[in-house]
Amino acid sequence: MRTTADAVIIGGGVMGASIAYHLSEKGFTNVVLLERKALAAEGTGHSGAIVRQHYSQDPIIKMAVRSVQIFEEFEERTSRANVFSQTGWIKIGSAEMRPEMERLIKRHRTFGVKADMLTVDELENMIPGINTDGIGAALIEHNGGHADPTATTEGLAEVAKSRGVEIQTGISATGIETSSNKITSVTTSNGTISTNIVVNAAGPWSPVVAEWAGVELPIKVTREQDLVLETDDANLRPEYAVSNGLDRTYWRRDRGRLLAGDGHPKENEFVNPDDYKTTHDANFEMELMAQLKHRIPNFANKA
Repeated sequence: MRTTADAVIIGGGVMGASIAYHLSEKGFTNVVLLERKALAAEGTGHSGAIVRQHYSQDPIIKMAVRSVQIFEEFEERTSRANVFSQTGWIKIGSAEMRPEMERLIKRHRTFGVKADMLTVDELENMIPGINTDGIGAALIEHNGGHADPTATTEGLAEVAKSRGVEIQTGISATGIETSSNKITSVTTSNGTISTNIVVNAAGPWSPVVAEWAGVELPIKVTREQDLVLETDDANLRPEYAVSNGLDRTYWRRDRGRLLAGDGHPKENEFVNPDDYKTTHDANFEMELMAQLKHRIPNFANKA
């Protein structure tokens, strides 16, 4: 492991890997990325990984548009194929949600987002067997879809590594040393790295890393749950990634299966990222399956 670096990235999820990739793209390669487990081992690897641009704040919309462009170029950039499934992304809502959805579509188009409102008939054609009860609005974002979060992270990290960035897995950052209010080094489970720049990409552990440098981050960690569902009839699996604002659920294909979970608004369960239940609750499964059996009964009844 290098003992000096121009920058140290703490965290080997998709954010850390992307930072390493983009630094290397600009020729900034005397960089060490530290990941205490494996790449994408934590939040990234458990992500729903739905790719969309339907946000309400302009800076986030711009970032999402750029992200879609990178995903569209991902094989060219990394030589990794089949990382991004550009199926399109559908948003379902109530009649009360329609004006806001229509307003956002107009706003998004100014940033180059390709999106259109859907009629109920069009929605039924795209999601055969969907129960349209209560649906008063729907839109499709044509360039959206879903990604493989682990393959995304690994692809970005591999390119960064090929350009000279040092990717260290199985090595923990343990502290940040400072002098005269300036960073001087990062301590690790395998020695010390002298550096003046630290990038905090530790996700749920970012408040801990920030505290090493005397910075307080008001970040709280929540436990999220989802289900991976299978059926013998592949034709029953919905093709599109869907965010269902009416029932507060989402689903998207996952390597031949269907990944489904619940969305917001909901009651948050705040947890310690080092100590939380990693299996789903029985009542969560029961409630989510009831929602899916109501909305996409043909699939859910055979899952």
